[in-house]
Amino acid sequence: MVKQKIVLKLPLDGERNRRKAFKAAVGMAGVTSATMEGDKIIIVGDGIDTIALTRMLRRSLGGAELVSMSSGDDKRKDGYGTQDFELAAESKTRDLLTAMSAEADAKIAKGKKVRRAAKLARTKACDNKKVARAKALEAVGTAERRAHEAAKITKAKAQEAEEASKVATAMAEQAAMTREVANVLVRLKAKETEWTQCEAELFVTEFRCMWNMLFSHLGATFHETSKLVPLHSF
Repeated sequence: MVKQKIVLKLPLDGERNRRKAFKAAVGMAGVTSATMEGDKIIIVGDGIDTIALTRMLRRSLGGAELVSMSSGDDKRKDGYGTQDFELAAESKTRDLLTAMSAEADAKIAKGKKVRRAAKLARTKACDNKKVARAKALEAVGTAERRAHEAAKITKAKAQEAEEASKVATAMAEQAAMTREVANVLVRLKAKETEWTQCEAELFVTEFRCMWNMLFSHLGATFHETSKLVPLHSF
């Protein structure tokens, strides 16, 4: 395995952040040691994922800057010296990490944009739901008011029909009473006519009897000397 030495600059504004950074660093796979020097942390190990380490420290502390990274394989043996190759490797790694960090930042920005759009869509959907609910409640209220008004109109018409029925019943009763009175009057008239006829017949009968008593010895009876129609005998 290749031995690595990574130096990162961190926003260490307190002992708590120092402990947090140290704990996060030593917890990474491949890390064999970690030391703190001021606001820098020096990490040594084999097969360390530098990008994952940087991202983890950024998430934990809110920021992390790669200062240098060196490896045992970067040392040249042809006379140029170790420091030049370490600087070249550091520059190359910094450029690579900068590009990857920019890509990660772009992805983060895109994620934030997507989350903002989703939040806006949820807010809009919630607003639309509230509007729809308000419209539904308004429609229900309108329907209830119309139903109430229709019930009042129906009740009023029912009362009018009941009053009309009562009036019709009273008029029918009055008509029946009028017919009964007319029938009584007719019967009374008939009785009056009958009594009048009876009185007339009684008078004629008494007159005939008196006549026959006075003039029967002369051989003349009531029927023979009068032109009155013979009445029935009682």
